[in-house]
Amino acid sequence: MPDALSPDGQAVAWVTDVRLYVRDTVNGRGDSVKLPAIGSGSPSWRVAWTPGDGRLVVWQSNGTELLVYEAGDLKRGKAVALDVGTDSGNPLGALDWVAPLVGGDIAVLTVGGSLLRVDSVTGLQVGRPVPVERTDGALISPLRSSGQLVPRPDHPHQVAVVTRAGVSRGTIQLWDTLAGRRIGVLSGDAIRPVFHDFMRHTLVFSADGQSLLVQSADGTVRRWTVDQRKTTGHPMAVDHLDNLVSLTSDGTAITESSGGYDLWATDTGRHIGAFPTVLDTRRTAIVYEDRLVAYAEGWRQTYDLLRANWFSHLCSSAGRDYTEEERKRFLPVGTPAGLPCENASPWRGAPTANGGRTGTSPPR
Repeated sequence: MPDALSPDGQAVAWVTDVRLYVRDTVNGRGDSVKLPAIGSGSPSWRVAWTPGDGRLVVWQSNGTELLVYEAGDLKRGKAVALDVGTDSGNPLGALDWVAPLVGGDIAVLTVGGSLLRVDSVTGLQVGRPVPVERTDGALISPLRSSGQLVPRPDHPHQVAVVTRAGVSRGTIQLWDTLAGRRIGVLSGDAIRPVFHDFMRHTLVFSADGQSLLVQSADGTVRRWTVDQRKTTGHPMAVDHLDNLVSLTSDGTAITESSGGYDLWATDTGRHIGAFPTVLDTRRTAIVYEDRLVAYAEGWRQTYDLLRANWFSHLCSSAGRDYTEEERKRFLPVGTPAGLPCENASPWRGAPTANGGRTGTSPPR
Protein backbone atom coordinates (compact mmCIF):
# COMPACT_ATOMS: atom_id res chain seq x y z
CA MET A 1 0.00 0.00 0.00
CA PRO A 2 1.50 3.40 -0.95
CA ASP A 3 2.05 6.02 1.74
CA ALA A 4 -0.66 8.66 2.18
CA LEU A 5 0.31 12.32 1.89
CA SER A 6 -1.65 14.93 3.83
CA PRO A 7 -3.76 17.28 1.69
CA ASP A 8 -1.02 19.97 1.81
CA GLY A 9 1.87 17.53 1.33
CA GLN A 10 3.45 18.49 4.65
CA ALA A 11 3.04 15.10 6.34
CA VAL A 12 2.92 11.46 5.36
CA ALA A 13 1.24 8.46 7.00
CA TRP A 14 1.63 4.74 6.39
CA VAL A 15 0.62 1.46 7.96
CA THR A 16 2.11 -1.98 8.47
CA ASP A 17 0.31 -5.04 9.79
CA VAL A 18 0.88 -3.81 13.35
CA ARG A 19 1.51 -0.04 13.46
CA LEU A 20 0.41 3.35 12.12
CA TYR A 21 3.21 5.83 11.37
CA VAL A 22 3.13 9.60 10.77
CA ARG A 23 6.07 11.77 9.70
CA ASP A 24 6.51 15.47 8.96
CA THR A 25 7.97 15.62 5.43
CA VAL A 26 9.70 18.94 6.18
CA ASN A 27 11.47 18.41 9.52
CA GLY A 28 11.39 14.60 9.58
CA ARG A 29 9.83 14.28 13.02
CA GLY A 30 7.39 11.43 13.43
CA ASP A 31 5.28 9.25 15.69
CA SER A 32 3.66 5.81 15.63
CA VAL A 33 1.04 3.77 17.45
CA LYS A 34 0.22 0.08 17.66
CA LEU A 35 -2.83 -1.11 15.72
CA PRO A 36 -5.28 -3.81 16.80
CA ALA A 37 -4.41 -7.34 15.74
CA ILE A 38 -5.69 -8.30 12.29
CA GLY A 39 -8.36 -10.98 12.38
CA SER A 40 -8.76 -14.08 10.25
CA GLY A 41 -9.21 -14.02 6.49
CA SER A 42 -7.24 -11.61 4.29
CA PRO A 43 -7.82 -8.07 5.61
CA SER A 44 -5.05 -5.47 5.52
CA TRP A 45 -4.76 -1.98 7.00
CA ARG A 46 -5.21 1.16 4.90
CA VAL A 47 -4.88 4.84 5.84
CA ALA A 48 -6.29 8.12 4.50
CA TRP A 49 -6.27 11.76 5.64
CA THR A 50 -9.40 13.76 6.37
CA PRO A 51 -9.54 17.06 4.44
CA GLY A 52 -8.47 20.05 6.50
CA ASP A 53 -8.71 18.86 10.11
CA GLY A 54 -5.60 16.71 10.58
CA ARG A 55 -7.25 13.38 11.28
CA LEU A 56 -6.31 9.96 9.98
CA VAL A 57 -8.78 7.25 9.05
CA VAL A 58 -7.37 3.73 9.36
CA TRP A 59 -9.40 0.79 8.12
CA GLN A 60 -9.19 -2.83 7.10
CA SER A 61 -9.87 -3.62 3.46
CA ASN A 62 -11.87 -6.86 3.36
CA GLY A 63 -12.12 -6.55 7.14
CA THR A 64 -14.39 -4.84 9.65
CA GLU A 65 -12.21 -2.45 11.68
CA LEU A 66 -12.36 1.34 11.28
CA LEU A 67 -10.41 3.75 13.51
CA VAL A 68 -9.94 7.54 13.61
CA TYR A 69 -6.75 9.17 14.98
CA GLU A 70 -5.57 12.72 15.61
CA ALA A 71 -2.45 13.03 13.43
CA GLY A 72 -0.83 15.34 15.97
CA ASP A 73 -1.49 12.97 18.87
CA LEU A 74 -1.82 9.31 17.89
CA LYS A 75 -2.78 8.39 21.45
CA ARG A 76 -6.15 10.01 20.72
CA GLY A 77 -7.64 7.21 18.64
CA LYS A 78 -11.24 6.02 18.41
CA ALA A 79 -12.60 2.71 17.19
CA VAL A 80 -15.82 3.12 15.19
CA ALA A 81 -18.58 0.58 15.75
CA LEU A 82 -20.18 -0.04 12.35
CA ASP A 83 -23.70 -1.25 11.66
CA VAL A 84 -23.75 -3.02 8.29
CA GLY A 85 -27.28 -4.33 8.75
CA THR A 86 -28.14 -7.86 7.66
CA ASP A 87 -24.65 -8.35 6.20
CA SER A 88 -23.08 -8.41 9.65
CA GLY A 89 -20.92 -11.49 10.21
CA ASN A 90 -20.48 -12.46 6.54
CA PRO A 91 -18.11 -11.31 3.75
CA LEU A 92 -20.68 -8.88 2.33
CA GLY A 93 -20.33 -6.79 5.49
CA ALA A 94 -16.57 -6.28 5.05
CA LEU A 95 -15.18 -2.85 4.13
CA ASP A 96 -14.49 -2.35 0.43
CA TRP A 97 -13.47 1.33 0.38
CA VAL A 98 -13.41 4.25 2.82
CA ALA A 99 -13.26 7.94 1.85
CA PRO A 100 -13.02 10.94 4.23
CA LEU A 101 -15.23 13.80 3.02
CA VAL A 102 -15.05 17.59 3.35
CA GLY A 103 -16.96 18.62 6.46
CA GLY A 104 -15.86 15.79 8.74
CA ASP A 105 -17.89 12.84 7.51
CA ILE A 106 -16.41 9.51 6.42
CA ALA A 107 -18.10 7.53 3.64
CA VAL A 108 -17.82 3.74 3.82
CA LEU A 109 -18.63 1.28 1.02
CA THR A 110 -19.11 -2.36 1.97
CA VAL A 111 -18.33 -5.37 -0.19
CA GLY A 112 -22.06 -6.04 -0.27
CA GLY A 113 -22.73 -2.66 -1.89
CA SER A 114 -24.04 -0.59 1.03
CA LEU A 115 -23.03 2.98 1.87
CA LEU A 116 -22.43 4.09 5.48
CA ARG A 117 -21.79 7.54 6.94
CA VAL A 118 -19.52 8.12 9.95
CA ASP A 119 -18.85 11.34 11.90
CA SER A 120 -15.03 11.53 12.21
CA VAL A 121 -15.24 13.91 15.20
CA THR A 122 -17.49 11.77 17.39
CA GLY A 123 -16.41 8.44 15.91
CA LEU A 124 -20.05 7.39 15.54
CA GLN A 125 -21.99 6.05 12.58
CA VAL A 126 -24.84 8.28 11.48
CA GLY A 127 -27.98 6.51 10.33
CA ARG A 128 -28.49 3.07 8.89
CA PRO A 129 -26.75 1.46 5.87
CA VAL A 130 -28.04 2.69 2.51
CA PRO A 131 -28.16 0.08 -0.28
CA VAL A 132 -26.37 1.28 -3.42
CA GLU A 133 -26.23 -1.92 -5.48
CA ARG A 134 -26.26 -5.49 -4.25
CA THR A 135 -23.06 -7.44 -4.91
CA ASP A 136 -23.37 -10.79 -6.66
CA GLY A 137 -21.75 -13.70 -4.81
CA ALA A 138 -19.22 -14.22 -7.60
CA LEU A 139 -17.76 -10.76 -6.96
CA ILE A 140 -17.06 -11.22 -3.24
CA SER A 141 -13.60 -12.80 -3.63
CA PRO A 142 -10.65 -10.57 -2.59
CA LEU A 143 -9.16 -11.47 -5.98
CA ARG A 144 -11.94 -9.52 -7.74
CA SER A 145 -11.79 -5.76 -8.32
CA SER A 146 -12.91 -3.71 -5.36
CA GLY A 147 -15.42 -0.89 -5.52
CA GLN A 148 -14.37 2.76 -5.21
CA LEU A 149 -15.43 5.90 -3.36
CA VAL A 150 -14.14 9.31 -4.51
CA PRO A 151 -15.22 12.48 -2.65
CA ARG A 152 -16.48 15.31 -4.87
CA PRO A 153 -14.53 18.50 -4.02
CA ASP A 154 -16.46 21.70 -3.31
CA HIS A 155 -19.64 19.60 -2.89
CA PRO A 156 -19.85 18.54 0.77
CA HIS A 157 -21.33 15.08 1.37
CA GLN A 158 -21.23 14.14 -2.33
CA VAL A 159 -19.24 11.12 -3.50
CA ALA A 160 -18.72 9.11 -6.67
CA VAL A 161 -19.44 5.42 -6.07
CA VAL A 162 -18.35 2.46 -8.18
CA THR A 163 -19.64 -0.83 -6.82
CA ARG A 164 -18.01 -4.14 -7.63
CA ALA A 165 -20.80 -4.81 -10.11
CA GLY A 166 -20.40 -1.34 -11.62
CA VAL A 167 -16.74 -1.86 -12.57
CA SER A 168 -17.40 -4.07 -15.61
CA ARG A 169 -20.55 -2.13 -16.61
CA GLY A 170 -18.76 1.23 -16.49
CA THR A 171 -21.35 2.69 -14.10
CA ILE A 172 -20.45 5.54 -11.74
CA GLN A 173 -23.13 6.60 -9.27
CA LEU A 174 -23.20 10.04 -7.63
CA TRP A 175 -24.52 10.00 -4.08
CA ASP A 176 -25.40 12.59 -1.46
CA THR A 177 -24.39 10.85 1.78
CA LEU A 178 -26.19 13.38 3.98
CA ALA A 179 -29.54 12.89 2.22
CA GLY A 180 -28.87 9.19 1.63
CA ARG A 181 -29.94 9.35 -2.01
CA ARG A 182 -28.51 8.91 -5.48
CA ILE A 183 -28.32 12.15 -7.46
CA GLY A 184 -26.96 10.96 -10.80
CA VAL A 185 -25.34 8.23 -12.89
CA LEU A 186 -22.49 8.31 -15.40
CA SER A 187 -22.44 5.38 -17.81
CA GLY A 188 -19.45 4.63 -20.03
CA ASP A 189 -16.91 1.94 -20.83
CA ALA A 190 -15.80 -0.73 -18.38
CA ILE A 191 -13.67 0.85 -15.65
CA ARG A 192 -10.12 -0.23 -14.95
CA PRO A 193 -10.16 -2.77 -12.08
CA VAL A 194 -8.66 -1.77 -8.73
CA PHE A 195 -7.25 -4.30 -6.28
CA HIS A 196 -6.73 -3.89 -2.55
CA ASP A 197 -3.01 -4.64 -2.79
CA PHE A 198 -2.54 -1.33 -4.64
CA MET A 199 -5.64 0.79 -3.97
CA ARG A 200 -5.05 3.14 -6.90
CA HIS A 201 -7.84 5.44 -8.01
CA THR A 202 -9.19 5.19 -11.53
CA LEU A 203 -11.48 8.17 -10.88
CA VAL A 204 -10.22 11.69 -10.13
CA PHE A 205 -12.25 14.88 -9.69
CA SER A 206 -11.10 18.39 -10.57
CA ALA A 207 -10.59 20.75 -7.62
CA ASP A 208 -14.00 22.37 -8.19
CA GLY A 209 -15.81 19.04 -8.55
CA GLN A 210 -17.19 19.96 -11.98
CA SER A 211 -15.09 17.48 -13.97
CA LEU A 212 -14.24 13.83 -13.44
CA LEU A 213 -11.46 11.81 -15.06
CA VAL A 214 -12.26 8.13 -15.56
CA GLN A 215 -9.78 5.46 -16.63
CA SER A 216 -11.22 2.61 -18.68
CA ALA A 217 -10.11 -1.02 -18.54
CA ASP A 218 -7.81 -0.51 -21.56
CA GLY A 219 -6.15 2.52 -19.91
CA THR A 220 -7.95 5.21 -21.93
CA VAL A 221 -8.79 8.28 -19.84
CA ARG A 222 -11.85 10.44 -20.54
CA ARG A 223 -13.02 13.66 -18.96
CA TRP A 224 -16.65 13.96 -17.86
CA THR A 225 -18.60 17.11 -17.07
CA VAL A 226 -20.38 15.88 -13.99
CA ASP A 227 -23.56 17.96 -14.01
CA GLN A 228 -24.14 17.44 -17.75
CA ARG A 229 -23.37 13.69 -17.43
CA LYS A 230 -21.36 13.64 -20.66
CA THR A 231 -17.75 13.40 -21.82
CA THR A 232 -15.83 16.40 -23.11
CA GLY A 233 -12.54 16.91 -24.95
CA HIS A 234 -10.66 13.96 -26.46
CA PRO A 235 -9.72 10.57 -24.96
CA MET A 236 -6.16 10.21 -23.66
CA ALA A 237 -4.29 7.04 -24.66
CA VAL A 238 -2.78 6.26 -21.26
CA ASP A 239 -1.02 2.93 -20.68
CA HIS A 240 -3.30 0.52 -18.80
CA LEU A 241 -0.60 0.06 -16.12
CA ASP A 242 -0.36 3.79 -15.37
CA ASN A 243 -2.38 5.46 -12.62
CA LEU A 244 -4.46 8.62 -12.41
CA VAL A 245 -3.16 11.30 -10.05
CA SER A 246 -5.02 14.57 -10.60
CA LEU A 247 -6.73 17.09 -12.88
CA THR A 248 -5.32 20.62 -12.61
CA SER A 249 -7.18 23.91 -12.86
CA ASP A 250 -5.98 24.51 -16.43
CA GLY A 251 -7.29 21.14 -17.67
CA THR A 252 -4.07 19.13 -17.46
CA ALA A 253 -4.45 15.48 -16.49
CA ILE A 254 -1.63 13.96 -14.42
CA THR A 255 -0.86 10.24 -14.64
CA GLU A 256 1.84 8.18 -12.96
CA SER A 257 4.11 5.60 -14.58
CA SER A 258 7.08 3.66 -13.23
CA GLY A 259 9.46 6.37 -14.47
CA GLY A 260 7.62 9.47 -13.29
CA TYR A 261 4.57 11.59 -14.09
CA ASP A 262 2.98 12.36 -17.45
CA LEU A 263 0.91 15.40 -18.42
CA TRP A 264 -2.01 15.29 -20.85
CA ALA A 265 -4.14 18.04 -22.41
CA THR A 266 -7.74 16.94 -21.85
CA ASP A 267 -9.07 19.21 -24.62
CA THR A 268 -6.92 17.59 -27.34
CA GLY A 269 -6.03 14.26 -25.72
CA ARG A 270 -2.34 14.89 -26.46
CA HIS A 271 0.61 14.00 -24.26
CA ILE A 272 2.24 17.38 -23.51
CA GLY A 273 5.05 16.66 -21.08
CA ALA A 274 6.62 14.48 -18.44
CA PHE A 275 8.31 14.83 -15.07
CA PRO A 276 10.88 12.07 -14.59
CA THR A 277 11.64 11.12 -11.01
CA VAL A 278 14.32 9.23 -9.15
CA LEU A 279 11.89 8.38 -6.37
CA ASP A 280 11.18 4.74 -5.63
CA THR A 281 8.18 3.20 -7.42
CA ARG A 282 6.54 2.81 -4.00
CA ARG A 283 5.77 6.52 -4.01
CA THR A 284 2.71 8.63 -3.60
CA ALA A 285 1.69 12.04 -4.93
CA ILE A 286 -0.92 14.73 -4.45
CA VAL A 287 -1.68 18.03 -6.14
CA TYR A 288 -1.75 21.09 -3.88
CA GLU A 289 -2.30 24.59 -5.28
CA ASP A 290 -1.32 23.48 -8.80
CA ARG A 291 1.89 21.87 -7.60
CA LEU A 292 2.56 18.16 -7.75
CA VAL A 293 4.10 16.90 -4.52
CA ALA A 294 5.66 13.42 -4.77
CA TYR A 295 7.08 11.50 -1.82
CA ALA A 296 8.90 8.23 -1.20
CA GLU A 297 11.08 6.95 1.65
CA GLY A 298 11.96 10.33 3.12
CA TRP A 299 12.45 12.15 -0.21
CA ARG A 300 10.05 14.78 -1.56
CA GLN A 301 9.90 16.44 -4.97
CA THR A 302 7.65 19.34 -6.01
CA TYR A 303 6.72 20.31 -9.58
CA ASP A 304 4.87 23.35 -10.96
CA LEU A 305 1.98 22.02 -13.07
CA LEU A 306 0.73 25.25 -14.65
CA ARG A 307 1.92 25.40 -18.25
CA ALA A 308 1.73 29.20 -18.13
CA ASN A 309 4.65 29.19 -15.66
CA TRP A 310 6.97 26.84 -17.52
CA PHE A 311 8.39 29.47 -19.88
CA SER A 312 9.49 31.81 -17.10
CA HIS A 313 10.94 28.93 -15.08
CA LEU A 314 12.99 27.72 -18.05
CA CYS A 315 14.27 31.21 -18.75
CA SER A 316 15.17 31.89 -15.12
CA SER A 317 17.24 28.72 -15.02
CA ALA A 318 19.41 29.98 -17.91
CA GLY A 319 21.61 32.24 -15.78
CA ARG A 320 24.31 33.23 -18.29
CA ASP A 321 24.77 34.53 -21.79
CA TYR A 322 25.62 32.20 -24.68
CA THR A 323 29.30 31.52 -25.32
CA GLU A 324 30.81 32.56 -28.62
CA GLU A 325 30.86 28.93 -29.73
CA GLU A 326 27.16 28.51 -28.82
CA ARG A 327 26.28 31.68 -30.71
CA LYS A 328 28.02 30.39 -33.85
CA ARG A 329 26.34 26.99 -33.62
CA PHE A 330 22.81 27.79 -32.46
CA LEU A 331 21.86 31.45 -33.07
CA PRO A 332 21.11 33.45 -36.24
CA VAL A 333 23.63 36.08 -37.29
CA GLY A 334 22.86 39.41 -35.63
CA THR A 335 21.27 38.02 -32.47
CA PRO A 336 21.91 40.69 -29.79
CA ALA A 337 23.97 39.92 -26.71
CA GLY A 338 22.15 39.14 -23.47
CA LEU A 339 20.77 36.33 -21.39
CA PRO A 340 18.66 33.67 -23.12
CA CYS A 341 14.96 34.65 -23.09
CA GLU A 342 15.80 38.28 -22.28
CA ASN A 343 12.87 40.45 -23.43
CA ALA A 344 11.24 37.37 -24.94
CA SER A 345 7.58 36.43 -24.67
CA PRO A 346 5.91 32.99 -24.55
CA TRP A 347 5.16 31.32 -27.87
CA ARG A 348 2.01 32.12 -29.80
CA GLY A 349 -0.87 30.12 -28.33
CA ALA A 350 0.88 29.36 -25.03
CA PRO A 351 -1.50 29.02 -22.07
CA THR A 352 -1.74 31.92 -19.64
CA ALA A 353 -2.34 31.86 -15.90
CA ASN A 354 -5.99 32.84 -16.35
CA GLY A 355 -6.65 29.98 -18.78
CA GLY A 356 -6.40 32.03 -22.00
CA ARG A 357 -3.86 31.87 -24.84
CA THR A 358 -1.14 34.32 -25.84
CA GLY A 359 -1.00 35.85 -29.30
CA THR A 360 2.65 36.90 -29.29
CA SER A 361 5.51 35.75 -31.44
CA PRO A 362 7.64 32.78 -30.35
CA PRO A 363 10.76 33.49 -28.28
CA ARG A 364 14.21 33.48 -29.83
